[in-house]
Amino acid sequence: MRESEVEKYLRTTLELTGGRCDKFTVPGRRNVPDRLCTIPGVPMFLVEVKASGKRPNDGQWREIYRFRSLGVHVYVVDNLLTAREILRRELSKCIVRLVAFEEWPRQEWCI
Repeated sequence: MRESEVEKYLRTTLELTGGRCDKFTVPGRRNVPDRLCTIPGVPMFLVEVKASGKRPNDGQWREIYRFRSLGVHVYVVDNLLTAREILRRELSKCIVRLVAFEEWPRQEWCI
């Protein structure tokens, strides 16, 4: 499976759950993770997306360890099963309760 297919699945699934999956870049730094993922009521996390069977290079591992040492959750995803497991784990941290439809788009989030 190509990296773009895994990235598209991750992005669309997060958007369907009310979250975001933005392209992550840091000017002047190479090898940072690909995506910054946000879900209401859950701390942000980073995702390095790879094609099936591919692993991050040494520079990417270095950046992953730097972020992890700061307490940031960083995941490496190379297939849809891994992406689903990560999303399940992160979404389980937040119990989402939508208020009545009349109050749309306001939402209440519980941690």
